[in-house]
Amino acid sequence: MRTILFLSFACFLFTACNQGANQNANPAEGPIYSILNPTDFATKIKTGGQLIDVRTPEEMSQGAISGAILIDYNADGFETKIKALKKDQPVLLYCRSGGRSGKTAQMLQKLGYSEIYDLEGGFMAWSKAFPSK
Repeated sequence: MRTILFLSFACFLFTACNQGANQNANPAEGPIYSILNPTDFATKIKTGGQLIDVRTPEEMSQGAISGAILIDYNADGFETKIKALKKDQPVLLYCRSGGRSGKTAQMLQKLGYSEIYDLEGGFMAWSKAFPSK
């Protein structure tokens, strides 16, 4: 009985831990997006691309990554604005903690965007990693 419980728990942990590494394990479903920690995300920003903040204006007014464009996930017209992003340039996404940006990355993936990066832990993680930025 203990062995079955242990194996069930180990399987659960393995599945849960692997979910953040790569949101699309089936290449036939389209491009794969990457989830980057704050340091790697900062490096990626330096290489260029479209930096998109999907938080609300109120959240953005409390701090944002320099150069980010606000496209409020909860606002009317969100999907239209997201679809207007350039497909030939990287898209770098973040929100408060990673939920809305993750959903946006999945949306962009389905729309055929080929280079999508999501900030792991969102602006909360960024603020901890770079308190002065």
